[in-house]
Amino acid sequence: MDDSRKRWAEIIGEVKNPLGFFTLALLIVESSLTAIALFSDLSDAVVTGIVAAIGGIFLSMVGLVAWFARNAAGSLYEIERQRAQLDALQQILQSQAYRDYLNPSCDLWNCTSTAVFLF
Repeated sequence: MDDSRKRWAEIIGEVKNPLGFFTLALLIVESSLTAIALFSDLSDAVVTGIVAAIGGIFLSMVGLVAWFARNAAGSLYEIERQRAQLDALQQILQSQAYRDYLNPSCDLWNCTSTAVFLF
């Protein structure tokens, strides 16, 4: 993998939560519109429209993130905690003690695991 692809993979790999995704999406859209406005042979009115769209998209994204921060703050950055909880739950569900709990022939004295779930 060449160096530029490796850098892009590292940048995309850093997006670990919705706030990071919003930031990356805004960066991509804004840079694309800026490149179109700067390097294409468009009329001044179209370039002005693109600049206005850049500002509108930026303000819309700020408003969206502000709404999330006010109404659903945890959804912006708590993905890692939710993944850790899911991993812990998967470990429990895959454990021998849980399989013994689900097995009707297993009782307190006849189980292959040392732990017994008491629900």
